[in-house]
Amino acid sequence: MKDNFDLKKFLAENRKPVNEIDADLLKRAQNTPAPAKKEKPADKGLRASMGPNAEEEQKVIDIAKDAIALMDEQPGTSAAEALAAVLDI
Repeated sequence: MKDNFDLKKFLAENRKPVNEIDADLLKRAQNTPAPAKKEKPADKGLRASMGPNAEEEQKVIDIAKDAIALMDEQPGTSAAEALAAVLDI
């Protein structure tokens, strides 16, 4: 027996127009919350290593952060001035 099934004809006859989308499916899609965004670490660039100098590295990072905060608080402050102020030079 020969198979006379015409897939193109079947799809054309059974295709639903876009405006006839299942109302329940549309409602569920609209009520689905957006995926949660992953929070990135606030300070991605400055991290102390886990090596033998980790404690000293952390001190340098803390000094740099304090100097940057000073520059943010007092616009026009140069990096050298901010570091000198933080280090009490």
